Amino acid sequence: MKVVQINKLDTDGAGLCCYRIHKSLIRRGVESSMLVAKKTVKDSTVRAYNRFLYFCMLVSQTLSRKFGAEKRMNESVKKSDGVKGFYSLPTSFSFLHLDKAVRNADLVHIHWVNCFLDYPSFFAKVKKPIVMTLHDENLFYGIAHYERNVLKDSEVEKKYYDLKQKSISGVEKLGIVFLSKMMYDKYKNHEIVRKAKTTIIHNSVDCSLFNIKDKNSARKKYGIKSDETIFIMVANVITEERKGLLVAIEALEKLGIPKAKILAVGNNPTNFSHERVITTGPIRDGEELSYAYSSADYFIMPSMQEAFAQTPIEAMACGVPAVVFPVSGTEELMNDTCGVRCSGFTVEDLVEGIKKAMTTSYEKDNIREYVSLNFSPEHIADMYIDFYKNLL
Repeated sequence: MKVVQINKLDTDGAGLCCYRIHKSLIRRGVESSMLVAKKTVKDSTVRAYNRFLYFCMLVSQTLSRKFGAEKRMNESVKKSDGVKGFYSLPTSFSFLHLDKAVRNADLVHIHWVNCFLDYPSFFAKVKKPIVMTLHDENLFYGIAHYERNVLKDSEVEKKYYDLKQKSISGVEKLGIVFLSKMMYDKYKNHEIVRKAKTTIIHNSVDCSLFNIKDKNSARKKYGIKSDETIFIMVANVITEERKGLLVAIEALEKLGIPKAKILAVGNNPTNFSHERVITTGPIRDGEELSYAYSSADYFIMPSMQEAFAQTPIEAMACGVPAVVFPVSGTEELMNDTCGVRCSGFTVEDLVEGIKKAMTTSYEKDNIREYVSLNFSPEHIADMYIDFYKNLL
């Protein structure tokens, strides 16, 4: 079985998830390749899109930002007062349907492809079974990536939603993978996927990459004192509003825990600083991330929106108990042996969750074992293989 995985990048959230799926499929005997716009990993099974065509695509997108569709999209976003979020177009000046990996594949597996894959041309030209793993809610909206950011009464939103629906309606064999039960229950009957085969397959974590490190050694790497209580949170951009860093700071202020700090891992484009926050910048290496997780007493995720919470299972693979908001994925992720799923999305809910975690005794090895049994790459790969075969 030849499968090509398509994702815009091989880094960050969706890119890393795609790469992990790709590698675990190879270990299970699937002839998988990965196609990205820009390659960073040193792996011959991952290939970057044609350099010349990629350059042409970037030039076209630059013109679009100044004069075309992307300019109109940005103008529409600016007119929507109070709406903050990420927006992108389902169109691109790319020719992915002509790529040799796509042409040679038995099945095409699409991940996060915004501004890389062109919906109209790709879905019209590729007459193969197509699987889409939904790393956010963008498939169900025109330009917004989550329901809470949809621009109401926007002509741009409606235009690109209609374009998506028309493009996808022509796919004869379509499989949709939801990362969580919450996402599945919300969208399983949506008109865009009503004729598709659907399933739930969680993200995985490789416990050979993420493992328990000596806490004292881990703290020395980040200049953390032994008497400090550390709560770690990880995000692509730590200041992104939906990730909840300000909520976490306010919760610690209310709790009044002596020497409590947040170790914030991720990009910090605005150079945000606070006396309770230690910033590290982005960490993408699993070994290095294991030290960061192991330096903490608790992992916290006060996110307002997620497709599936990847970072908690990474932290838990390192034996760190998690305190998380009840976003998509956490229902099947959390239990009493590994942390606390908060009852809501407020500062008070996080305060109560942290209090409960701090009065509960957790065993690092038990937390890690739970993750290993339920979210191993091999287990997740087998679920994908079964779904591929069902669709083929």
